[in-house]
Order: sequence, then structure tokens, then C-alpha cells
Amino acid sequence: EKEFLSLRQGDRIDHRDFNGMFAVAEIIKVYYHTEGKQTGKLKIRQQGNVRIVNYYQSRHDFAREGAISQRSAKGALSGYGQGQPVEIRPFPRDANCGWITGAITKRNGGQVQVAYCSHGPEQSKWVHLDNEYELRA
Repeated sequence: EKEFLSLRQGDRIDHRDFNGMFAVAEIIKVYYHTEGKQTGKLKIRQQGNVRIVNYYQSRHDFAREGAISQRSAKGALSGYGQGQPVEIRPFPRDANCGWITGAITKRNGGQVQVAYCSHGPEQSKWVHLDNEYELRA
């Protein structure tokens, strides 16, 4: 949280997008309360899209620039690639979300896109290969 509170306009961070992929984002604006304290909201530009995000609602979606988006995989799944089966927890903040079987469809550095079926049509989510909380063999 201390690092977050020091963020300023123009800083660059890693942010997890709607599909789960971490990518570098530029802070366009930091929102403050009237007392001069940060609200936790940031306006960011990421991969050409501009949106407002809330740190306090999604703090696991933020990291230092390059800490995840540019980090190669070093763990047990580091050799995994397209077509390989894995298990994913697509909604890790939901305590009732269990492991679902899926398959890697794309790889970008240490991050992979996993396709899975959960109560309906096929879905996909990006996750880092070293994220043992969301991905396992």
C-alpha cells in the first residue's frame, strides 16, 4: 500500500486487465479526496485503452512495472506451452471457486492464456505460469 500511495501522474505500473493479462499501464490521473488523501482510484492508459481502476477493490491487479508483465516463468510450469492441459482457478477471490480443467491456448513470456469451460460456453483467462494460487498442472 505504501508504494501505491506514492504513485503519481506519469508513473508506469503493471496492471491486470479484464482478461487477466498483466501489461504495463501509464497513470494519467490520481484521484484525491478533498482532504488531500488518495481515494484509491487511478485513471490509466493500458494497451491503448483508458479506464478508471480502484486499487482498494483489486489490489492484486497491481504490481511494479515489469514485475509480472515482463517476468519469465521460473517455476514447475515454466516449460508449459500451447495445447498443454492445466487446472485453473478463474475466480481466485471467490473462496468457493474450485479448480477447473483447461488447456493453454497462447503464451506471452511467462503468461499464458488458458481456455476452460465452467457452467456454459468456453471462456479464457490469462495467468502467469508461476502463479500457484491460480494455476497448476
